[in-house]
Amino acid sequence: MARYVVDIETTSACDLPNCGAEKYARDPSTRILCAAWDDADSPFPDGPKIWRCDHEPTPYGLFQALLEADLLIAHNAQFERSVIGYQFPVLSDASRWADSAMLCGAAGRPHALREACYSLCLPDSLEKDARGKRLLNMFSVQSSKLYVGGPEANPQAFDELCEYCRQDVRAERAVWCALAPRFYDSLLRRQWQMDCAVNDTGIPIDVDEIRGAKAIYEYLQEEAECAAAGLTGGAALRSTPALREWTAGQGWALDSFARDAVDEALADEMQCAAHPKVEQLLRLRKAACGTAGKKFDAFLSRVCTDGRIRGALMARVAHTGRYAGRGIQPQNLPRGFADPAMLSFTRHAAHLGATDLRNGVEMMHLIADGQECDALASLCRDAICAPDGKVFVVADYSAVEARVLAWLAGERWVNDIFAGDGKIYERTAAAMYRKGADTIDKHERMAGKIATLALGYGGGVGALQRFAAAYGVRWTDAEAQVIVDSWRASRPKTLALWKSMNDAFFRAVNEDKVFVVGVGETSLVRIRRTTLAGRRVVMMELPSGRRIVYWNPTIDTENGEIAVETYGSANSSIPAQAKNAGMTRVYGGLLVENLTQAVAFDLLLGALLEIHERYAGRCQVVMHIHDEIVAECAEQDAEFVQQAVRTAMERVPEWGRGLHLNAEPEIMRRYKK
Repeated sequence: MARYVVDIETTSACDLPNCGAEKYARDPSTRILCAAWDDADSPFPDGPKIWRCDHEPTPYGLFQALLEADLLIAHNAQFERSVIGYQFPVLSDASRWADSAMLCGAAGRPHALREACYSLCLPDSLEKDARGKRLLNMFSVQSSKLYVGGPEANPQAFDELCEYCRQDVRAERAVWCALAPRFYDSLLRRQWQMDCAVNDTGIPIDVDEIRGAKAIYEYLQEEAECAAAGLTGGAALRSTPALREWTAGQGWALDSFARDAVDEALADEMQCAAHPKVEQLLRLRKAACGTAGKKFDAFLSRVCTDGRIRGALMARVAHTGRYAGRGIQPQNLPRGFADPAMLSFTRHAAHLGATDLRNGVEMMHLIADGQECDALASLCRDAICAPDGKVFVVADYSAVEARVLAWLAGERWVNDIFAGDGKIYERTAAAMYRKGADTIDKHERMAGKIATLALGYGGGVGALQRFAAAYGVRWTDAEAQVIVDSWRASRPKTLALWKSMNDAFFRAVNEDKVFVVGVGETSLVRIRRTTLAGRRVVMMELPSGRRIVYWNPTIDTENGEIAVETYGSANSSIPAQAKNAGMTRVYGGLLVENLTQAVAFDLLLGALLEIHERYAGRCQVVMHIHDEIVAECAEQDAEFVQQAVRTAMERVPEWGRGLHLNAEPEIMRRYKK
């Protein structure tokens, strides 16, 4: 089996970071400048081979060479697959490709090639430096001030670009050889092929709705800034120092003008009544400084000519295996208003604003006086719209982390709730307050909900208070401590799981043995120390058989705390010599959080794969957000797909015996949550 590692350098008038790989590949100005490839198993004697556009005007020689391989490996392979496959469709088949960046994510390493090489202590990373970025600006980025044109503009620099491309292949091959033997398995291959299908389908967008919403939103922001300048005598609405000075002069000194702080200030009715000008300014600030405008920009910059956005999800980014968003960031779309009538009027105003801005603005003032920008933000979800004759089937797991945690810990009474009516918040409150569930009032239910969300992973008063603030609930620390104590008293097996995971991890760092923690009814979590790419790691094997990797685990000799190597956050890793490297403390609650979220992801991934592999002829997943799946299908197939999605999401794998899952798919034309 021939396996080639491939890297290409391209040029285009399209801005890759803003438009995404798929739109970039389809742009008529995009062309391949050079490409390098090497055998993944037995490197060519003279190093990576190279194809150059100045030696061969058309890339057919390149395509013929790549056809020799059974598997093409690239770092962030969706880019190479999109560009090469768009010009030579036979090479777009997802089964012909593998992504070494996705492999890095599976191993708990950073996706970026340079950082991945550093994290694996590979010397090839040293060549990927600032000179390479300069070369790309000279030949690839046509909007760059450094852009010179084609190879003939600077032959010597183009030679360097070709060598830079060859060096990337060397680095990618080194990463592949270090990680593939342990992590390139059938599950990763199936997930890659499913991801390609999701990205190839794309998210359908109502482009006119987004275009009109953007125009009205920008007009309203300018309107608010002008009104603020008139109110304050010229203070800029986006200047925090200027606003602090002005509000202090009005007798209501405010330190922060972040959205949460503005909302809190506006909720103070006494201060607002005493200082109406400050209240007016705060409302203008809230209107002008929202994030929806950037979302509208992302929608329009990434939408392809067929009205679909592609490449919005990145696989295996989080340490637990979960996805991250890019471009429009589907996981972080503003919620806005849920009122259907308001949403319908706002949509109509946006469509009107796309062709008649003045009337669109007037309509927004009429229907959402004072809340225009919040109403427009709702369209970020609403504009995800199935085309004519199609609908979405949307389903998410009900309280999946709470279900998984209770199953892992063996909290039988909680599992029984999920097997029954599922009223976990009421019954948690009942256990906390030692009273009947039918006597729980709304305040006690809220306490049960916040405790369920905040305390499952070792959090105390601080964690509870942060979650409470997000729901607009305020407790004294003494009241919060009572809730923490009563919740923990009702979940003794969860506390025992924290300790078991902490003890097993601690011992695994010190001893060359496999330590087993029993979870669920018959499942096991195995924790052991080993080496990977010549470095010491601790691996946590999940009930599904998938593994989470913790790099360079150490124990502080003074306080006995465990720390692991991290880069930027606990979701990515890199060694200490690299920029932003550091160590993060690991403890029982965090390990249980990793375990719970990883198991929840395994359930979601299983459902996604089942829908993709069994029902591809009837529906296609267009996106998934956290624990939610959005599938597109023909209207006449909606009820069939609704049942298929429910079955896939509620199917409990063999390793999850005793776990109770619930999903309620809805059929809709426009995405909502």
